[in-house]
Amino acid sequence: MGGETGPPSLSMPERIVMSGFFAIGFYNTVELFVLIFTTFKKWRGLYFWSMVVAAIGIPSHAIAFMLRYFQFAPNIPISFFSLFGWWTMVTGQSVVLWSRLHLVVHDSRKIRWVLVMIFTNASVLQVPESVLFILCNFGNPAPYITAFNIFERITIVVFSLQEAIISGLFMWEGCYSLKAILAIKRREGQNILRYLVALFILVLLLDSGLIALEYTDNFLLETACKPFVYSIKLKAELIILNKLCAFTQMSDYSCQTPSSAPVDAFRNRCISDTISPNCIGPSSLAILARTSV
Repeated sequence: MGGETGPPSLSMPERIVMSGFFAIGFYNTVELFVLIFTTFKKWRGLYFWSMVVAAIGIPSHAIAFMLRYFQFAPNIPISFFSLFGWWTMVTGQSVVLWSRLHLVVHDSRKIRWVLVMIFTNASVLQVPESVLFILCNFGNPAPYITAFNIFERITIVVFSLQEAIISGLFMWEGCYSLKAILAIKRREGQNILRYLVALFILVLLLDSGLIALEYTDNFLLETACKPFVYSIKLKAELIILNKLCAFTQMSDYSCQTPSSAPVDAFRNRCISDTISPNCIGPSSLAILARTSV
């Protein structure tokens, strides 16, 4: 979160570049809301609401820092608004990924540990950094600015690793847990795995860019890039996770509860990774029929 002690002095090129990134982030957010409310058949469930909250966080963060950097609003009230956008944008996006993790991870302990990781990182990093950010904007920021800058650098690395771990789990566990379906729907399954790999690479590259900006002291550009980066990631997650949801034969896009029973039943009937035609008997076909699109 750049401009930690108040509105910075911006040159005209900086204003143009930052406005461009903010504008792209706004456009992507509008498109996201259209996709969300036209894709979901039922507006309920953790997946839907975490997607909405994360999407709200992107323009909130962008608006707050635009008003802050261009000195269109008082510094202190807008500081709280920027924190709201930061919390919902960053942690909200991790919750979006976690809410669909059960589609490929069938070990409930792993899913719980990921949730613990998200909650712990938010508590240990976002809470103290938010306090330091507010203190930097009240009175004399000198006693707090060094601690804030250290926290900021640690936070961006930890949250990037967090998203990389969750998206990596989708890729790694997907290769294993979808084997039974891949034996029948080979082409569609391979496409899904490619999407999961692409999601992991996209998250890694975009977060690496933010880290590079942070550690080269380009705080203003990094802050302007965040809505742009997170809007791209959230849009990719919405598209890819919905494809995964449809592939694993959930009842609809709301995906209220995991439905791995048909997949597990089929896996139990076909023990080996390579399933021969003789393995697909009438009962197996019935299972597949119930889970087919």
